[in-house]
Amino acid sequence: NAYVPIAHALLLQCRNISNGGKRLRPYIAYIGYLISISFDDESKNDDYNLDIIDRLIGLELFHLYALVHDDIIDSAYTRHGVPTIQVAMAQSATERNLDANEKAHLGQSYAILVGDLLFGIAQKVLLLGTGLSADTSIAVDQKRIASLFSQMAEGVIVGQMIDVELSTQDRPPLESIELKNQMKTAHYTFVYPFKIGAALSGTSHPEYSNNLPEDYLNVFEDTYYSHDSLFESI
Repeated sequence: NAYVPIAHALLLQCRNISNGGKRLRPYIAYIGYLISISFDDESKNDDYNLDIIDRLIGLELFHLYALVHDDIIDSAYTRHGVPTIQVAMAQSATERNLDANEKAHLGQSYAILVGDLLFGIAQKVLLLGTGLSADTSIAVDQKRIASLFSQMAEGVIVGQMIDVELSTQDRPPLESIELKNQMKTAHYTFVYPFKIGAALSGTSHPEYSNNLPEDYLNVFEDTYYSHDSLFESI
C-alpha cells in the first residue's frame, strides 16, 4: 500500500520522542499486578508475568498518544530533546510546494492522526498483547480492563480540557487546579494504572485490588504536594 510508509515514518518519530521516558505508568501497573497476586495462594508462572508486561506496553503507548496531542495543544517544538511530531513532519515537507502555514498545518494534521492511531493500538495491546510474549493465550477480564482504560482516557482528556481552560484565566480557582492535578496526574499516573495491573492479575480477591489504589493515591498526592521522592513513596 502506497500510504503505509507515511504511517511507518510517523511511528518511528513517535519512538524517537518516547526515548528517555520513565515508563512510570507500566511500572505502577506492574506493582498493582504483583500486590494483587500476592493475595492468591497460587503463584503465577514466568510466562504469565511476561504476558502481563507485554500487555502493559499498551499503557506506555497511550501515554505517547497523550504526549503527541499535548504537544499540539502547547505548540511545543521539542519533546525529550527531539522535534515533536508536528514539527518533524512540517520540516520533512521541505520538498513540497507549500508555504510555512501549510507546512505547519500538515505537521499538525499528521500529529493528530498518529495520536489517534496510538490510542487504538494502545487499547488493542492492553487487551490482547503484542503477540511477542511467550504466551498470549492467558485469559484476562477484558470487559473490566476495557472499562478501566475508558475511565482513565476520559479522565485525562477532561483533565486536559480543564488545563486548557485554566490557561486562559489570570487567577484560576484553587479547586480547579487541584481537580486538574487529580485527573491529569494522580488518577492517570497512579490510580488507573494500578487498577489495570490489578485487573490483569485475575486475582480471586478483587475487593483488595479495588480498594488499595485509594490508599496509594493519598501517598502519591502527598508526594506531589511535598516534592518528596516519588520512588521512595513507591
